[in-house]
Amino acid sequence: MKIHLFIITLFCFLRLNVCYSTAQSDFEVWLKQPVLHNASVSILGIDASTGDTLFEKDAERSLTPASVMKLFSTATALEMLGRDFKFKTEIAYSGSIDSQGNLHGDIYIVGYGDPCLGAERFAELYLKPVHFIDTWAKAIKDAGIKKVNGAIVGDPSAFCFPFQYGSWLYEDVGNYYAAPLSGLSIFENLYKLHFVTGFFDGDSTRLLGSEPEISGMTFTNKVVSATKGGDQSYIFGGAECNHKIIKGSLPVKQSKFTIKGSIPNPPLYAAERLCDALTKANISVGKPPRALDEQEQRPPLKTIYTTWSPPLKRICDATNLWSLNLYADHLAIQCAVNQNKTAIEAGVVLLDFWKTKGMNTRGLKIVDGSGLSVFNTVNAGHLVYLLHYMKKKSALAEVFETTLPVAGKSGTLSRYCVYGSGKERIKAKGGSMTGVRSMAGYANTKSNKQIIFAVIINNYDESNGEIRKTLEDLLNMIAEM
Repeated sequence: MKIHLFIITLFCFLRLNVCYSTAQSDFEVWLKQPVLHNASVSILGIDASTGDTLFEKDAERSLTPASVMKLFSTATALEMLGRDFKFKTEIAYSGSIDSQGNLHGDIYIVGYGDPCLGAERFAELYLKPVHFIDTWAKAIKDAGIKKVNGAIVGDPSAFCFPFQYGSWLYEDVGNYYAAPLSGLSIFENLYKLHFVTGFFDGDSTRLLGSEPEISGMTFTNKVVSATKGGDQSYIFGGAECNHKIIKGSLPVKQSKFTIKGSIPNPPLYAAERLCDALTKANISVGKPPRALDEQEQRPPLKTIYTTWSPPLKRICDATNLWSLNLYADHLAIQCAVNQNKTAIEAGVVLLDFWKTKGMNTRGLKIVDGSGLSVFNTVNAGHLVYLLHYMKKKSALAEVFETTLPVAGKSGTLSRYCVYGSGKERIKAKGGSMTGVRSMAGYANTKSNKQIIFAVIINNYDESNGEIRKTLEDLLNMIAEM
């Protein structure tokens, strides 16, 4: 009997080592591609059932992760806040309403961090059948207010005042994907710019205008036309900067080419929009709209209406599916708020949370929740630990996994592995910025093995190959195991 058990144990051990050896050998071949010759790579793949390592290379080497950082934001938010958590936005007033319907005070829009407020992707909640701002105006009218002697005030103080992390790149902060984080956000804190381009390389472009128009904002257009490269334009000027400079190039022969920028002061813009809606509803407002100042102490308020966000599960779906930076950072900040911490402490809160879950956080540095900061450092081991925990120990395992894009099918992975083995077998979050590519997620292989994997690549040389194809080759290789 003992001999029989010994033989079985030996057989399993040998089989495991053969699987590891084969996978590692395939991976070593993949690593020799010219595009990776000078790159730093951290990679780890484990068997989801046993936790055994299948392949690895510098799994503890911390690198810049880009958008795979959103796995920390979404997973922590689900664990800490629950799938049904909702953000709120309140319409309230200070002062008193007299018998003639005059409000001797101000109307406040109090934001509690909803990143989705007014988003077209949630149109059925905010825009249809009635626009949410019109709903606010009606609520104010229903409260008996016919005239506001004060102002409309945008108030983000319950969550955070508008800011952008100092370690975000200067070329990012004026653009939509690096919009300011704010307790009162609106329309995903973005606006659109429309251009007409020329016929030849180097031709000037004409700026048609912005949508919506934002009072006080001015633009200097230095964008030229180009036959190659697509949209290579950048909007320079961060939060609190109302003058933007647009540089770079756009495709030739375009009668209306659209790019997106970030609203510098979302609370003020929200106040302006509500003020316009009240004017249309024949409710006069005595003073200009404004945003609450950081040094200002808010007076006692009476709430008359509350707008609720989609449940957290849907927000996490959108965050990971489309890699939405604003959403990811708001989730991270909400985790900090939940622990009575400030927005700037969100990264520490995420890191401490995973430390309590047993993660070895050595080499892990979380600055923001989106991955935009170049000061974030993560290794493949951290990501695989998180993914393994969510799959095996979380009560929301299935909920979390369904937030991830599917290769060849959905979100940011819809164009990956379309004709390869990884199609619909890989669920993962990708990340990219200049010199950085990353991917982490789950694979259901052709041999019915479940693999948890992560790869981070820094400082690759794309003059020697295409990094996207290199990453796609890896996904297909994992799916074949």
